[in-house]
Amino acid sequence: MENDMHLLESIFSEQIVFDAVKTIVRTKDRDAYFKWLSDNIEHYLPEDMDFTDGQRQALSEISIALGRMIWNATPLPWNKFRPQPLPTPGRNEKCFCGSGKKYKQCCGDSANQLPQIEPQVIWPILVSVIPSKELKEALLDSSIPMTAILVVADRHVKEGRPQKAISLLQPFFKDEIKGHGEDFDYALHLLCNAYDDLDKYKSKNILLKKIVETAPRSLLRSSAWQRLAAIRIDKGDTVGAWEAFKNAMKDRPDSVDLSHLELQLLAVEGKWNQVQERANFWLKKFKNLPKEAQVDYTDLVDLIKHAAKNPKEALATLSIDSGNDPSHVLHDWITDVTGRPIPEYQLEKDIVLDIDDDEEHLIKKFSSKLQMMGVAKDELKTTAKRLIGELKASSIPGEEPADESNPDENNHEYSIRTPESLMSLEKKWESVFPLDKPFGTNNESFSSVDPWEQSTAKKWLLFLGNNPAAFDSLAILDDIATALFSNGYFHDESFLKKMVLPILDRSFAIVKNIQLEGEETLPWGFIENRPALRPLSRLVTVFSMLDKDKRLEEVVDVYLRLNPNDNHGVRMFKMNRLLIENKNDEALLFTERYPEDFDLNILLGRALAFFRVGKFENANEAIKAAIDVCPKCVHYLAAKNIKQPKLSPGLVSIKGADAAWFYRLAMRDVWLETNGAIEWLQKNFEKPKKVKPGQPEQLKLV
Repeated sequence: MENDMHLLESIFSEQIVFDAVKTIVRTKDRDAYFKWLSDNIEHYLPEDMDFTDGQRQALSEISIALGRMIWNATPLPWNKFRPQPLPTPGRNEKCFCGSGKKYKQCCGDSANQLPQIEPQVIWPILVSVIPSKELKEALLDSSIPMTAILVVADRHVKEGRPQKAISLLQPFFKDEIKGHGEDFDYALHLLCNAYDDLDKYKSKNILLKKIVETAPRSLLRSSAWQRLAAIRIDKGDTVGAWEAFKNAMKDRPDSVDLSHLELQLLAVEGKWNQVQERANFWLKKFKNLPKEAQVDYTDLVDLIKHAAKNPKEALATLSIDSGNDPSHVLHDWITDVTGRPIPEYQLEKDIVLDIDDDEEHLIKKFSSKLQMMGVAKDELKTTAKRLIGELKASSIPGEEPADESNPDENNHEYSIRTPESLMSLEKKWESVFPLDKPFGTNNESFSSVDPWEQSTAKKWLLFLGNNPAAFDSLAILDDIATALFSNGYFHDESFLKKMVLPILDRSFAIVKNIQLEGEETLPWGFIENRPALRPLSRLVTVFSMLDKDKRLEEVVDVYLRLNPNDNHGVRMFKMNRLLIENKNDEALLFTERYPEDFDLNILLGRALAFFRVGKFENANEAIKAAIDVCPKCVHYLAAKNIKQPKLSPGLVSIKGADAAWFYRLAMRDVWLETNGAIEWLQKNFEKPKKVKPGQPEQLKLV
């Protein structure tokens, strides 16, 4: 065996040790364990390894030697977690490997060459493989070293098994807290992270409160105060956060670990000069540490140096790298830039592209327009080339351009011109922001990238932090809103008010500041106008979610003034409002702007207005037109009780029951308040018109 150490090195691995310990726990029998190892040891050899008959015999002997090492190092659960090492043969006794040689001439001679296994290597494996009931009992009577439990718990948290980590760590803090030193501090760190992964914030808060109320002055209590300070910062409770920070400092007055927390608190209060002063103070404290200790704080020292020079960027980086919700960084930026003067955007005629222009110039122009339409960035150049080729192929050689001496009949249509001062900024922004523009009238991008993923968010959020003027750009504000609409907290009222509305309101203020006269409009068809119009449609969505009726009315009126063709369907809010206010003549006049509309709010709204002013023949025709579009609309509106149809998130079928359902929710009360209106529907139109077999339903995005 002494000549086959390389064979043992080929076999020896973490996997064979893990499997061996698992087998010991499973079989609870030494002979069964050794048989398993002998039968399976070849599986742990490299697949391409060839060995001689002599080596095959040596392999059998090696399995016994290796098996003994693992057995001897394993704390056995049925032996109160103590090893039961096998006796070592005397020097002149037969070797245990079965070679027939004396021990001193065989394994005894090479024992010092074998890799040694200590119990501390086995403990983490043991914690992973023993049955949960036995593990729970062992944790309660402290039979297992805490260091082993921390190794396993750390692995569970990192590999996405937070509940298993919680099961391991909770017993240390149940009833009376069992310790307050470094191991328990790290256990608290892991346990809080596991709670966060499972959104168990209440459990985390209860644990932290218990520690600060019952634990003595210690590293553990200081850490609990530190975490409470961070929680209070997130909740906007700066007074409570300062209190927690000061308590953490009292428990560890000489600690430099709290440096970044103080800087965060000062940053929340906007005290950037003090951030720099305190950063320099902490840097002096770091220099006074022993050199070996300074090595452990290299990253933190780099952060503090960064904060001393550029505090806003440094603390934004800290917040993102700490795993906090990156939207907090955006909120801080919004707070900083709010109050900037409203920029002035000018108007210009939409420039017609000349297909005889330089091809590179054409590609650039086409790409810019395609990007605003929502074409993916990696497809812009290819798509632009294809369209240019199609246009050139369809043009007639020698054809004279149209006479443009007469005024264009659509000369009231304008596009917005971005101020020169913002153009280069927007170009740089495109290189850091990950999402494509929403396609068409959608609110969300079709990009698969998550803009809030830590490394991705860091790029564009730090860009904003270094460029306050981004708050003046309609294009950048439009992109930020796209990111916000994809955020998981979007439907939270607080998130809408603190994050979404400030961005959309800024866009709205910029758009209202654009000077339009007479019949001048900003049509959606002009690509440059989309970053101005999309925020208005988004505001309509948000205000309807927040029941902000007055503000919704203002936005709808401004939008329809700018873009009378109404590509986003906001006219339904205008029509419904006129009917709610009983302005029937004005409602009928409004519908004349959309004579071929297929929106139920316009069609059924026209019918209700005609009914109210006594024009019953016109009302009948309007109802028939609505039924032609959506056969079930009257049935859903007139029925006293009706079951909600199947809905598709983000889509409404023009002819389907879902469109009828949404109209019922919005306007049935108004119909009920109109004397005789529902009865008139029930008597004349209640039976739904059947849809022809195989007739497809049209879908529209909402």
